[in-house]
Amino acid sequence: MKRNPQGIALIYVIVLMSLLSVYLMELMSNSRVMLRQTRRAELVAINRNLQASAIAWVRKVDSGTMGQKAVTLDTTELSKHQPVITISPDKRNFVIQTSCKLATQAHKQTRKIKFLP
Repeated sequence: MKRNPQGIALIYVIVLMSLLSVYLMELMSNSRVMLRQTRRAELVAINRNLQASAIAWVRKVDSGTMGQKAVTLDTTELSKHQPVITISPDKRNFVIQTSCKLATQAHKQTRKIKFLP
């Protein structure tokens, strides 16, 4: 019996495409993990910058003028990640709360600093 060489080539192409699709699915899975890690690192960096801004604001503003109520700083023009900075006095300390969001991930951080006049 004589076999058609085009049929064997077609079988090789089908097997090659199935192996290639498995490889691409693994590559896509790894890229999704890397994207999630990158977004998380971006949120941590943004939150660190928000903390630094809040500390600079506390140093600039006199603690006596702030009173005993919490202050939320205007951060609408800082970033597209909906950042929020809330500073509340606590005796001789300040509690700084920051948060930001990116897609479905959010990062919140609370920090207590001492104010030295």
